[in-house]
Amino acid sequence: MDNHSTFTDEFSWLKGCLNTLYDQEKCLTILFSTTTPVPENILLSDCELYKAQKFRCSLHSRRYIIGRKLLRFLLNLETCKTPLQTSQKGKPYIKNGSVFSISYSENYIVLCLSLTRTIGVDIECLFQDVSYIDIPKNVFHDTEMRWIYDNERSLNRRRLTCWTRKEAVVKADGTGLDEDIKYINTCPDLKNGLVIPYKNYRLWTFNNKINNFIISVAADNDITDIVYLDFCHLSKDNKLATPSTMNSPSV
Repeated sequence: MDNHSTFTDEFSWLKGCLNTLYDQEKCLTILFSTTTPVPENILLSDCELYKAQKFRCSLHSRRYIIGRKLLRFLLNLETCKTPLQTSQKGKPYIKNGSVFSISYSENYIVLCLSLTRTIGVDIECLFQDVSYIDIPKNVFHDTEMRWIYDNERSLNRRRLTCWTRKEAVVKADGTGLDEDIKYINTCPDLKNGLVIPYKNYRLWTFNNKINNFIISVAADNDITDIVYLDFCHLSKDNKLATPSTMNSPSV
């Protein structure tokens, strides 16, 4: 059995999971790593290949290639070089296809997929040997600042929590960080379901305290839960019937 056939057998159950979630109008967020084996014959567009070659860091190039190949496989685009479309704001999308968002940090790749809903995802690693994460204070809302500094022991985790939420929101919008993100208040508010008052989004945050990374997802307000799969520790032989579904934040 060739490499592509083996890969297809191992990952085909993910496509089935994705179709089920589409029927339920839910979003799927999947965590992969740069050690995920991806066959060479999943095709990328010329633009994607050019971008992969432009990275100065080999890790960045590898995770970009893996992420795009996994995305193409899950969206049934693995055998063609169809280029992704780009909106006027620079947000990639597939014409008449599923909605997706992708993010990278260190050795991790996270994909967020939906059939029709607007989504954005961001992942950041939290290093144990870093005593203070230097994110400019002027990017945080006043309410976020109060929440961040309310607990000194969780200072870095709370700063990254707010930061990844902001990134998820602007990626969902496709605006980038050039807008005044200080006024996006992502501070946890369980009573309001983490709805941003002037944005039609609901936010989720997934904390992995073993591997020390934080993933945040922004999705249309009518999405009531997100299914999260940690593919680094999950296979088709695990309990796929009960994946991690989150309808409240983990902070």
